[in-house]
Amino acid sequence: MVVLVASLSFGRSWADEGDPVAIRYSDGCFVVESMWNLAVQIVMSEQYRSVGVNGVDLIRTPGASASLPNRIRQELPSGTVLDFTMDRPANKTSVGWEPTSDAKPTTNAIRIQADGSLVSVELDGVRIVYVDKGGDALSETEKAILKKANVLLVAGTPLTSRLSELTAAKVVVIGDSEGEAQGNTTVVSAKRLGELGNQKIVRLHSKPLTLGAELEGLVIAKEVACRDSQRVFAELSTEQMNFRPSNGSHTPRWNAEHMMGRELLFFSQIYHDLDPMIPVMNLNPKQMPIDYQARHVDWDGKEEARQMERVTAFTNRFAYLLKDLPLDQPAPGSRWTLRGLLRQMDRHYSEHTANVVKKFELPDWPTN
Repeated sequence: MVVLVASLSFGRSWADEGDPVAIRYSDGCFVVESMWNLAVQIVMSEQYRSVGVNGVDLIRTPGASASLPNRIRQELPSGTVLDFTMDRPANKTSVGWEPTSDAKPTTNAIRIQADGSLVSVELDGVRIVYVDKGGDALSETEKAILKKANVLLVAGTPLTSRLSELTAAKVVVIGDSEGEAQGNTTVVSAKRLGELGNQKIVRLHSKPLTLGAELEGLVIAKEVACRDSQRVFAELSTEQMNFRPSNGSHTPRWNAEHMMGRELLFFSQIYHDLDPMIPVMNLNPKQMPIDYQARHVDWDGKEEARQMERVTAFTNRFAYLLKDLPLDQPAPGSRWTLRGLLRQMDRHYSEHTANVVKKFELPDWPTN
């Protein structure tokens, strides 16, 4: 692996600014997850787990366990200087990992830089910096980097008053702390960070909050229906996704966008009410076939299936916000009860997928 020797700096932003960015603390490691379902794991322990999605593991601890499936492994001991970009364009299966100077980033790219004891992760308009030193031990270069951080990650090093003074970060996330910590996940977004006043301290444990058995069962049933639907769409070509039946019914792509868009809107409304860091996201297409314009006319069925998977991941990623909410009363920010919404989503995926399968029997269905 080529390592570029260059000073850590922040250039132009190419991100989907405003998308919510999840930060988790698990097994002594920080994990940063994007809406595009890419994850950067900063490994500070000898044993660590797969985060379940594609991305990179930045190995800070010598002797850490072997590489994990679907994950790029980058040795990154303290003192390394590096500037790489991770990206996966639409319709591509593999994740790219290359020097930023050679990259042609999409809006979903994640830039990873390292200098001295600091690691910077830049995505979706947010600049997250991990530090493993106390404030008094930092070089002038490291201090300059801290001033440009939106979010500071601290684990194993106490948040000294000196370190707090050196950063302009609006949110400081402390991993594996005691006392006030609840759960292992928090969320940040560029717009909301810009609106914060005083610095916010967030403490995370390694163990996630758990949902009650009944709510967990409803979430899983909805997810299973969505995965069954993904398998149908993943087999379709771009031409088949855009097929307009002569009977005037919707294209398969509309069905995929509609199902995904409804779940994203309804759950983002609830999550936004519970934590304004998460914006309300409305990607719903227009209802009538004559008015419909595809959001991504060039996406094949596999990418539309990934988009559905990304929305499922979004719902699951922030489901900790639903803990202790009553199932049969309207959820915050919504006209739906949680039970009603999750059951409706379950049916919704099944019904619209069945409608798409029927199109395969039409005489004008494209064969490829």
